[in-house]
Formats: sequence, C-alpha cells, structure tokens
Amino acid sequence: MSFEETYILKEEHHYLLDKIEKLKGVLFLTGKAGTGKTTMLRIIQRLLDRNLIILAPTGIAAVQIKGQTIHSFFKIAPNLVSTQDYKKIPEKMLAKIDLIVIDEISMVRSDLLDHIDKILKISTRSSEAFGGIPMLWIGD
Repeated sequence: MSFEETYILKEEHHYLLDKIEKLKGVLFLTGKAGTGKTTMLRIIQRLLDRNLIILAPTGIAAVQIKGQTIHSFFKIAPNLVSTQDYKKIPEKMLAKIDLIVIDEISMVRSDLLDHIDKILKISTRSSEAFGGIPMLWIGD
C-alpha cells in the first residue's frame, strides 16, 4: 500500500502543510498523546518539498522519527555549559537546510534551545531568532 493510500489527508493536514511551506520563525505543533503528531511528522517528511533536518532530544526518540539527536547534529557535548565554544555549521550544509524539526520539544531544556539559537545565529551571520531558519517544534 502506498503512502497516499495509507493516509487520507484532511483539511487540517493541508492547512498545516501550507503553514509550514510559508513558515518564517517558529511553529509549535502540539496535542495530547495519540492525536497524530507523529503521523503529521511522517506526512511532512514525505510530502513537503523542503530540505528537512529532523531532530529529537534522545536517541530513542530520534530513531523513531528517522532523525538524529540534537546534540549530534549541533555537535554539542552532553554536559552543556554556557562557556562551551559554539561550533558553526558548515556553509555547504547550512545552505541545504530549509526547516529544522525538533520532536519531543517538551524534553528540551531552555539552555539547550539558547545554545541552538546562538549556533544558528553565528552560522548564518544573522541576528534573527535561530538565524532565520524556520523551526517546527512538536510535542505535548
């Protein structure tokens, strides 16, 4: 059975896909357990014509969404400290990023989000939040 046969997209799915296509800044997709957040992520991965980086705070969560951990992508040590050097994302890689998706956002500490913000600002040479790269945060 094909992806399109498996998922019948509703008006809400199309609405969200349209919002993400036009996204600037941060969009927070939330809902209780079992409301379809992971299904929507799969729809986004499959149907959205954008270069996505899919991240999660833990290895198990990253495997479930076919992504990688926040720490591995941004090359952040597990014992994050405020004096840590910020590692720039290589320009070739940065140029390919249209959207960063972080699943299980409720498990991400605020200091880690601050660190991500600084890395992206330094890497893009932009003062915009997260270096102007659109962010989709998914969680409860």
